[in-house]
Amino acid sequence: MSEYLTAITKTGLAKEAKARRDNTKIKLVDFAIGDGELPTDIAALEQRTELVNQQYRAKINGVHIDPEAPETIRINALIPHEVGGWFIRECGIYDSDGDLYAIANVPPTYKNGPDSGAKKEIGLNVYIATANTQQIDLTIDPDSVIATREMLVVSLKQHKAEDDPHPQYVQQSQLGKAPGDVSVVGDFGLGQLENKTAANVDELITFGFYRIDQAAGTLPTGIGVGSEMATFYVEVLPQGDQHVMQRLQHTSTTRTFERRRVNGEWLAWREVVFVDAMQKAFSNHEAEPDPHPQYIQKTGGNFTGEINVLDNAVYHEGHKPSWEEVTDKPADYPPATHNHDDVYFKLDHRTKSVWVDVTSIGQTGDIYTALNWAKTIHPDDTFQDNDHMIVLYSNQHARGTGNGTHYWNTRHMVTFLRSRSGWHLLANQPGREPA
Repeated sequence: MSEYLTAITKTGLAKEAKARRDNTKIKLVDFAIGDGELPTDIAALEQRTELVNQQYRAKINGVHIDPEAPETIRINALIPHEVGGWFIRECGIYDSDGDLYAIANVPPTYKNGPDSGAKKEIGLNVYIATANTQQIDLTIDPDSVIATREMLVVSLKQHKAEDDPHPQYVQQSQLGKAPGDVSVVGDFGLGQLENKTAANVDELITFGFYRIDQAAGTLPTGIGVGSEMATFYVEVLPQGDQHVMQRLQHTSTTRTFERRRVNGEWLAWREVVFVDAMQKAFSNHEAEPDPHPQYIQKTGGNFTGEINVLDNAVYHEGHKPSWEEVTDKPADYPPATHNHDDVYFKLDHRTKSVWVDVTSIGQTGDIYTALNWAKTIHPDDTFQDNDHMIVLYSNQHARGTGNGTHYWNTRHMVTFLRSRSGWHLLANQPGREPA
């Protein structure tokens, strides 16, 4: 048997038994170093209540369960350079009550003092084997800790092994289609894709994302007719019990359509052009070699004459500065907190669409008056960037006839997009005069 041993004292074993019975924890707080000669048999060590000749005592630097041996506690202690002038032969671990929990005799190691001309810090790892690691409190006073590389490695392993180390992010287990689940990323927007053949789109009113082939029901003009236009994606977003939104996108084109179901009745499909698609179309237009052939080109083309340009006429191509040309940039961008925002989705990344019916408030022919009415029901501070508000409003018209004045109402639906600068009109579906 080795003469160098670590043992839990009789007092420590009694405290472990009490902690199991009471479902409490033992808090280890101090370590002590001495140069005395401890006995070399385990039974004698267990009877000890103090070191033979204590030379130094301080706060423990770290308490960990050894990742390589789950039933072993590893205690990290650090002896600073300003103490010494003696041999390290014995080490004790004390709990928060001041009692000796564990004791060890160690190979003699000289700790030089501050007047020796050389500064030397010594780190000790004390390993304690116990079947009751769950009864040991692994927290320590952060103000007394000096981090070591080994401690950082252990802490990172423990951090990664936690079930939910970053509760601000969406877990894989939360993905699904049941109520309360988070939709997974699929082939069309957010959501798990389902394939359907010969489905009736008018009957798709529950949340889902579908790939439809040879569909039945009411479809936009030209969609679902013939082999080339028969397959498309449909996104279904219920908005309460009475309202449903469908978004349809053809598989081989960028055309997108939307419609809504209000009080059990489907409104007409309307084609939607998104801002990014408009920007791309204008970019392609600007990149054409001769986007407007009715004008004289500055270079190239078929014009061979001369043009007199006024001296004060200035043509500026426009200039977008590069990143290197931007001045007063911060030197670096340290993260404010530890996060993984570039890797995982946050729960608050999802946008929303809100349907607001303001026809009961009054009559108006101005869409922004209707928007202001809607904002009294859903204020600005309830929205984030890229949220949508769909506003249904009505306008009253009057027409004089030989038999007096006749009135009728038309209903209109507009969609607004929320951004940092306010609300922007995204789509406008005007009403129609009754036949």
